[in-house]
Amino acid sequence: MSDDARQSNRLREFQGHIHSRTGSSSFQTRKAKQNRAALSSWRHKTFCVEQLNQAVRVDLGRPAIVN
Repeated sequence: MSDDARQSNRLREFQGHIHSRTGSSSFQTRKAKQNRAALSSWRHKTFCVEQLNQAVRVDLGRPAIVN
């Protein structure tokens, strides 16, 4: 199976999953929006932490520059 086919299969699975999970009720929609917001802020935090860790690693690897 080619990578493209595998990717499209995964996408189809994912879309089916989303479709089966989302209902038309406003409660579910509201909940989904909250979850999405929480997830994106969590992603943002972990991304920032990663960036920070990389920056610290780079700083530790470099000898201190004294002005």
